[in-house]
Amino acid sequence: MVLVASPVLAQSSLKSRRDYIVGDHPVGVVTTDYDGDGLLDLITINQQTAGRGDIALVKGFGDGTFRKVSSFITGILPTSMVYSDVNNDGIPDIVVSSLTSQDVSVHLGNGTGGFGARLSTLVVGHRTAWRSATGTAISNRTSPS
Repeated sequence: MVLVASPVLAQSSLKSRRDYIVGDHPVGVVTTDYDGDGLLDLITINQQTAGRGDIALVKGFGDGTFRKVSSFITGILPTSMVYSDVNNDGIPDIVVSSLTSQDVSVHLGNGTGGFGARLSTLVVGHRTAWRSATGTAISNRTSPS
C-alpha cells in the first residue's frame, strides 16, 4: 500500500503556532479535562516560578486556544507530575515529586477544576521511593542521590 500526502493539504490543516505563558521553566504537561466542561485543558509543572515550583491550570476552549486561569505553589524544583485519583474518591488529584525539597506532594482535586493545598511527604535518601511515588513521571530528570 502506498500513501501519498500532499504538502499543500498537510500545511493547510495546521494552525499557526501559539505560545502560552504558564510559568518559569515548564518541565511537564498533562492534557486532561480537569474542569469537567468536556474540553481538553492543560496542567503544567514549572520549576522556577518565584523561586519555587508551581503548577499552572490552563483552560482549553476546544478550538486550539488556551488561557492560564490559575497557579499554585508546589515543592521546590519539581521534576515530575502525575494526574491520578490517589485517595480513591473518584476525583483526580495532582502528585508532584520535587528535587530540592526532596518530597512528594499531593494536591487533592475538588471535582470542579480546583485543587487543595499541598500535602507533602519527605522522601530524603530513598531513591526507589522517589521514583515510584509519582508512578510514570513526565519529566526525564533523575532523583537525588
